[in-house]
Amino acid sequence: MPSIYAHYLFGDKSISKFPQELQKIVNDNRKFYDIGTAGGDLMFYYKPYKKNEVRSYGSKLHRENMRSQLESFREKAVDSCSKELDIAYLAGYYTHFILDSRAHPFIEKMQADGVARHFVIEQDYDRKLLIKYGENPFDNKYLRFQVNDSSTQEVVAKYMNTSPKNIKKTLNDRMRFLKCISKQNKLWRSFLIFLFNVSGNSNGLDVLVQKDANDKCAEIRNTLDKLAIEALNEVEKTSSEFWNFIVDGKGLGDRFDCDFYLRQVD
Repeated sequence: MPSIYAHYLFGDKSISKFPQELQKIVNDNRKFYDIGTAGGDLMFYYKPYKKNEVRSYGSKLHRENMRSQLESFREKAVDSCSKELDIAYLAGYYTHFILDSRAHPFIEKMQADGVARHFVIEQDYDRKLLIKYGENPFDNKYLRFQVNDSSTQEVVAKYMNTSPKNIKKTLNDRMRFLKCISKQNKLWRSFLIFLFNVSGNSNGLDVLVQKDANDKCAEIRNTLDKLAIEALNEVEKTSSEFWNFIVDGKGLGDRFDCDFYLRQVD
């Protein structure tokens, strides 16, 4: 689904839908929750200029059954000496799943139908939301809501199958990468376009933040708004299941028995 800000915004709106106990934990440990809303997408920014195992793990998570992921995550959270920090992070991760699995099937269809490619849709929608809520889509200062410190690095590393050192680098790389793709300087942009083309990766241009809205995505943006509302309703219906599972190990419903594209997987 849409990029970083869309997930942060959805996570922010989801808190009021949580059970009271979970709301308190999230509000008391907000920085862990906020970085959790990035889900496995966060790992895409580790050395983004080349393929590597850290980035691949982010993709792997999107293709895995959410129920199985939460079962594995819960084992780690139960044994944690900082359990509430872990719960806050996992609550953010849960909202990432709900939004992704509601919107991804539509985005994939738009790509298959030739309307617009996946990353073009993501960037265009994030751009819209950033402007709507008074943020500047052409810099990365809005990332102030995600904190890169030792405590968050340790929590994220536990669930992303890597080291705190790699999480620190991932967050730093993300800042640099977003700065590069957001600049509107004509010479810089021409240089990036040249690099993508000569590398044989012209589709990589999809990640560039555009100055103007993409006309092809106008109706897509409207549909994504509706899907985000549907996803928020799903949070209201399923957050108690998530909470009862994390704290007491109670069963999860069918909504969790799919991957981040709403596909049925074992």
